[in-house]
This record gives sequence, C-alpha cells and structure tokens, in this order.
Amino acid sequence: MKLTKRLSQTLSAILIAFLFLSACSDDTVSDTDMDEPELPETSPAEVDVSYFEDSDTEPTEEYQTFNMAEAYAQSSNGILSSYAGIGQFYMGFGANDDPDFSNGVWTWEYTIEGLTIRMTAEDIGPGIEWNLYFDGSDPETGQTWDNQRFMYGFAAHDNSNGEWAFYSEESDSQPVLFYEWEYFSNDDYKIEFTLSDEGSSETSQLTYLKEGAEHTIESNGLYGNSITVLYWNTDSGTGYLDEDGDRMCWNNQYVNTSCTELGY
Repeated sequence: MKLTKRLSQTLSAILIAFLFLSACSDDTVSDTDMDEPELPETSPAEVDVSYFEDSDTEPTEEYQTFNMAEAYAQSSNGILSSYAGIGQFYMGFGANDDPDFSNGVWTWEYTIEGLTIRMTAEDIGPGIEWNLYFDGSDPETGQTWDNQRFMYGFAAHDNSNGEWAFYSEESDSQPVLFYEWEYFSNDDYKIEFTLSDEGSSETSQLTYLKEGAEHTIESNGLYGNSITVLYWNTDSGTGYLDEDGDRMCWNNQYVNTSCTELGY
C-alpha cells in the first residue's frame, strides 16, 4: 500500500493533537436517543499460527520444508495484521469524543491547523458503514485535499463479515488496499486482502481460509510473481508448501517427506 512515511507522520501528529484537544473539551450532545455505534475492530480475525508455534524443530535440512512453511505463515499473518492496523489507526479519530447525529449519520469532525478530519458512521441495515475524509491542507507540507475519502468500511452488526478499503493520499478513485472477511466461528473463517499498485492494474492478493483442522494460505503476486499455497492439517500434523506447482511436504514429525505418501 502506498502510504508514504510523510503522510504517516502527519497523521500521527494530527491524531495526538486532536486526542489532546478532545480530552479537554466538552462532549458533543447528540440530537437523538439512538446509541452511537461502537468503533469496530478492523482486523477481527487473524491467521492461526499456533500449530507452528507449538512445534519444536531445529534449523536443519530434514525440517527445511516445515521451517519454510512456518516463516511463510508468520509473514502472512504479519502482513494481514499490519495492513489491517491502518484501519484501527484511523478509528482513533473517533475514540475520545462523542459524535453529532443527523439524518441517520453519526459524524466525528475535527479541524486542526487548517485540516478537517471527518469520520462518519451510518446504520444501513445489516451493519454499519464507515467513511473517513480529509478536507483542507496538510499542516506540514501544504498539500490540499477537497473532502477526499481515505477510508471506507462496512462491518456487520455481529461482526460476522465486513470489508475495508483504504485509499492513497493522491486519489480515492480506487483503493490501494482492500480487506474483507467472513467469520462463522473460531474454527471456520476466511480473510482476504488485495493490494493494488497505484497507477497500474497490477494487484497482489493474500487469502487465509480456516476450516476446522484445515488451514490454507494462498498468495498471488505478493512474494514476487509466484502463486504460493501453504496447507496444513492440525489433526494429521502434515502439510505442504507449493510454489507455482512445485510442491514440498512434511509429515507429522515435521520432517521432509514425499507428497505422494501423504496423498498431496
């Protein structure tokens, strides 16, 4: 995602400033008896890597495939968590103040040094739609935005499904990161995100699917140009790592083994 260091630093400074101002100000009185929505978790699920963390392998050749798989699983979990964390950062803009309510929309709004940050939430039936906009000038660089959307999101009331889209500082015509999830239970859920290269049609994707004991991580274009699939089964203790059709397997002792023997 093209979120520049300069923009990140600016956002952090703005967030700290308005949280301080909010703590010193009176709460806004809502014009309705409706309860405002709770700020959602933007990463409600993560890759379950406990299978790898519970193992006790050595960095030797016989465990090479399993160790590579663990590194891939941990890396994928870190990528999902870090990118979804951007949304949690944005949610901080509504953390310490009460919103106004009008025409079915809750609005948090702050103006600091010429930059107005506005976050909205609207109940659209099955869940809450969230948007965050910038309007005005960056106090550090003078860059201007005209009510530009930086984030869009939807979360079901029970958080069973949702999606988040994040936009660059240049345009909100196409998200540079799109994250979505479906959650049925602790043992049955799916996470997927798409990372777009701003200014081109190229995308990278990462998907994690948990179905009971079966776990699958698939990436396309995220690690070079390859399609990588990692599968493991916590009941059998076995799994495989596949890169563009080149498949390597491990047995329930985490040792390299023939995929044919395992039926993979």
